[in-house]
Amino acid sequence: MKRVLFFKLMVLFFSSPSWAQVLFEGYYRMYAQDQAIGYSVHKYENDIKTKEFKSWVFVKTNEKGGNITESIYTLSDENMSPLSFSYTGIQNGKAVTLDGKKEGDQMLITIKEGTGQKKTKVGIRPGLHFSAVHIYALLRSPAGLKPQVQTPYFALTEETGTIDEGSLEIQNLMPFRGGVEVFPITNTFRKAKFISYVTREGEILEIQAQLQGLKVELMPNRALATEGLNVPEGAIKTFFGAIPSGEINIVSRLYKNSQWPLSSKENPSFSKEKGVPPGKGIHIKKGN
Repeated sequence: MKRVLFFKLMVLFFSSPSWAQVLFEGYYRMYAQDQAIGYSVHKYENDIKTKEFKSWVFVKTNEKGGNITESIYTLSDENMSPLSFSYTGIQNGKAVTLDGKKEGDQMLITIKEGTGQKKTKVGIRPGLHFSAVHIYALLRSPAGLKPQVQTPYFALTEETGTIDEGSLEIQNLMPFRGGVEVFPITNTFRKAKFISYVTREGEILEIQAQLQGLKVELMPNRALATEGLNVPEGAIKTFFGAIPSGEINIVSRLYKNSQWPLSSKENPSFSKEKGVPPGKGIHIKKGN
């Protein structure tokens, strides 16, 4: 199963019983071979009181995207080291869940698939982070988010419960839509290579996987991201606690001020390799 992943720093709000800082909340529209195949919803929050970092990602695709539904929740400490996570994935009616919790220097993981269940564990090494929060881990690293950085990294993949190696290369700032400057970041993770366009604050505006003909685009609001697609409001509300507006990000702010031009058509703006099977390559890791 595949998914996409993304982030930002913006608004303070009070969430009883502790203060929490919502860094990013947004909806992404997903395209494959010129067609919309789904969307993903992302929320990233810094709990000031507990000094913990939380992330929520919900992914939904249509039949052309493999009929995938995914939800991923992660909890990290202030240094972005993994503390716990939960993952649920459903593809064509088949479900798998993973639940992990850190004990000592290991992550103990329970995997359930159908009627089967197994337990496994992985070591928590220094510098390890969840794959869903890679940009924030990069922002808080000594290298930071700056051009001409080339570095390998290790991330805990939520949907497999494994530690995987990746590498990224950050290019110089370049102009993007709406007059926003972005860093193009080339990321290779789990045999997939893609390019993310990321603001100075760490918001991912677009992801392209050229060989697979895939594109993921941050949209100004929920309606534009989910147009023509199934929206299981009950599941989304249960997962997030409320239906996210998806408007805590730079694209939404610029769009409200008529400063963000939407794509003129639903076609990815790059060459594509035809014949990618449904659902394959959708999970573009945010190294982003």
